[in-house]
Amino acid sequence: MATTALGGNAVHTVGELPGIGDPAPPFSLVGLDFGEVTLPEGTRTILNIFPSVDTGVCSAAIRKFNELAAGFEDTTVICVSNDVPMHLMGRVVTTTQLVNFGTMPVGGLLAGGLGATLGVRQTIAVMAVVILASSLLFLLSPLRGLRDLPSPPSPEDC
Repeated sequence: MATTALGGNAVHTVGELPGIGDPAPPFSLVGLDFGEVTLPEGTRTILNIFPSVDTGVCSAAIRKFNELAAGFEDTTVICVSNDVPMHLMGRVVTTTQLVNFGTMPVGGLLAGGLGATLGVRQTIAVMAVVILASSLLFLLSPLRGLRDLPSPPSPEDC
């Protein structure tokens, strides 16, 4: 059993964590097409294991990780998550990318228009206020206090 940290708290793993560069043990996972995913032979393989694809931090880290790994030759990246049901994985990733990449042109047009009208420094100040306000909306909302999902209703409640 290895010990690592999660949110500043000690967490114990099941089994030992492999070291950097250690060969991965054989494994079998279920892919998006419900086919078997195993350790490929003959290529360098990077296992990108994350707790949740459905959070801003993890999805941003996954996108950045995949962008960086795309530059490696003869490398296979296998992304592993345990929290999103298999039949929803493609939808979650696609929706996240659509929202993130789909709003970039809008932000670019807005910033360009404000920059031409107000000037660069004022535009940066306006955008900083918008980002701060959106953060405050989240911090002051009741969502911040939610830690657990509500339990599903029992059959007697339906």
